[in-house]
Amino acid sequence: MTDKELVKQLKNLTAIKADADFKARNCEILLSQIKNSGALSMSGVEKSLIYINNFFKTALQPAFSLAIFVCIMLVGAAFSHKILNGVNPN
Repeated sequence: MTDKELVKQLKNLTAIKADADFKARNCEILLSQIKNSGALSMSGVEKSLIYINNFFKTALQPAFSLAIFVCIMLVGAAFSHKILNGVNPN
């Protein structure tokens, strides 16, 4: 099989659409997996700890940290003239 044939077959796969029965069965499977995962039996504190842990994992990523830094710098630049307006040199 050549690369062109492979690409042609892969493009043909995008035309496949899921029928309603397939969607319903998979929905039932996913919902049963969620029900059996124990997420419903966790307390609010446990869920909060998971959310906080996920936030810090995201916040420690370089792109997210850079975006926060840029936002802080832009806000500081936008409002620094109001803060420093009354400052007079000695």
